[in-house]
Amino acid sequence: MRILHALFVQATAFSFFRATPTRSQTQFSSPSSKVSIFESTKESIFESIVFNRYAAGRFDPDFVIPIPLLSSILKLSLRAPTSFNSQPYRIVSIQDHATKQKLSKFCIGRNADRVRDCSALVVFCADNHSGSRINIRRLRRFFQSHPAVPQSPSSSLRTSLLISFFASSYPFLPRFLSRIISFFVRLAINTINLLKIREQRLVLPTLTSAETWATKNTMLVASTFMLAASSRDLETCPMEGFNQSGIRKVLNLSRKFTIPIIIATGKRLERVEDFADGVGVVHSNSRGTGSKASMRMEDSLTMI
Repeated sequence: MRILHALFVQATAFSFFRATPTRSQTQFSSPSSKVSIFESTKESIFESIVFNRYAAGRFDPDFVIPIPLLSSILKLSLRAPTSFNSQPYRIVSIQDHATKQKLSKFCIGRNADRVRDCSALVVFCADNHSGSRINIRRLRRFFQSHPAVPQSPSSSLRTSLLISFFASSYPFLPRFLSRIISFFVRLAINTINLLKIREQRLVLPTLTSAETWATKNTMLVASTFMLAASSRDLETCPMEGFNQSGIRKVLNLSRKFTIPIIIATGKRLERVEDFADGVGVVHSNSRGTGSKASMRMEDSLTMI
């Protein structure tokens, strides 16, 4: 079956819990004001953004990201690629101090401090039931709003079926039955691939669970968010040490969402010395080229 990479756009809206007005807004200067696009190559600009990104250990509790700036970073994040542009995620941005206090109770060790002190906590939620929301009517609305995309009914149907196939979700069936069928479909395809791998006559994709599929797509968005924040001279800290059920409860999120990562965002707390977190891992609070240690290239990269 020929895969139609139709641009399916209806990004799940992100929510804002606005910051309390008690904190003063801090002026912000974009690196674009310091480095002219005409004086630097695209490669050097991107390299600077990548090298300046690092996981901040502590955040300045007095710094507040202006909402227009945070909104622009989130909008850039939505440009991240996803399978068939289905965008199976939801982004929740929290600047409200009381809400961050509640969320910090479900974080482990120093993560609780980062959640409380950061200017904005961004929660990335993978939609495990995203396939169930894909239907012909929704695709037709998209095609109608984008004249450049073919509006053939067969095209919308094909795209809908492919999304359901790769997402291991079958919206036309009851949920419990969809999970059973998804398991046996993945088992059958993996068995066929195992038997035919030597002959290479039949190549089938390796399917994963709906949660894994949605999480893979969501992490692409999270990575784009961190680079976008770095390009605005902001620090981030991706975290996985938290209780997912507690985070969902505070934010009133459906159980259909898996939370693979939360990212604290703001300005680092100015301090010279390094410090150890609750589990004994030493974190550096310095920024700049070379501040992030990487494994040897030969240990992480294979070029053929």
